[in-house]
Amino acid sequence: MKTPPLQTSSKARQLRQARYAGKIAAALATLYFILTAFLSLSFPGSARGQPSTATPAPPPSAPAKRSAADLEKLAMPIALHPDSLIAVILPASAYPLEIVQAARFVKDTNNIAKLDDQPWDQNVKDVARFPELIAKMDQDLQWTMDLGQAFIEQPKELMDAIQQLRQKAQKAGNLKTTEHQIVTVTNIVVQVTNVTEVVSETRQIIEVAPANPSVIYVPSYPPAIYYPWYPYYPYAAPLVSFGVGFAWGAFWGAAWNSCNWGGGDVDIDIDSNRNVNRNTDRNRNTDRGRASDRMNNSGRGGSNRQAWKPDSNRMQRSGANPSTR
Repeated sequence: MKTPPLQTSSKARQLRQARYAGKIAAALATLYFILTAFLSLSFPGSARGQPSTATPAPPPSAPAKRSAADLEKLAMPIALHPDSLIAVILPASAYPLEIVQAARFVKDTNNIAKLDDQPWDQNVKDVARFPELIAKMDQDLQWTMDLGQAFIEQPKELMDAIQQLRQKAQKAGNLKTTEHQIVTVTNIVVQVTNVTEVVSETRQIIEVAPANPSVIYVPSYPPAIYYPWYPYYPYAAPLVSFGVGFAWGAFWGAAWNSCNWGGGDVDIDIDSNRNVNRNTDRNRNTDRGRASDRMNNSGRGGSNRQAWKPDSNRMQRSGANPSTR
């Protein structure tokens, strides 16, 4: 008996639908296995209902320390400057943006008298009183930034590099007392940490001071100043030259800073800062930067002199890396 055409068409349609459903089921099963495999590879343990054991990212590593040779290279342009100038150059270099602003401000030397009214760090304002000096720091901004970062991260090593350069220049006969400066050699006892113990060690310290306490001269010299010169060399003997002297008594802030060669840092005098601010203007604090730098510093044996520390907020605004010191 023949099957009616309508019944045959209905069976064919059911067969096609069954085949189509089977294909969909197979595709879904394949997709499931693909997703499961992907999840098991991307998140180990999560596909099995277990917590992920992904290793957290390690913290950023500390910046690599500069070698002694790198520090000497950084210190060469300033190592023979008077101690009182070095004591403001190093802290000022921690704020490169302010160096740029101050350098451009004092291009008009009439603005030097207006420096106390500016919002910059006091050390920057002190350096700006020497227009040629701060102009050089502005022109070679990468050197200024590197110097500031080295002073923040490796202050003792940088101070030691300055002393080593002075010893080289003195042995070469190029660092001596003149009408512009007084060079003094002294011995100090410092504490040195060896592998297993702390021992005392005697070191030679070379200090450079203005010959006239009220006038300071900024020296100029080539890198060859640190090395011996012989007549057969193809260049003339290196010389230290001095520009125009500046009245030192006018520089309040610089008079407070001093190089602590034994401790390997720059010391500041808090009491002088408070007294000058109180006596100059009771309604205006012209030394906010220095006051901030001195926060959380501890006195040396109860004295009023403390180690300079950078202001991290000022550093960030000035384009320098935040301090780790």
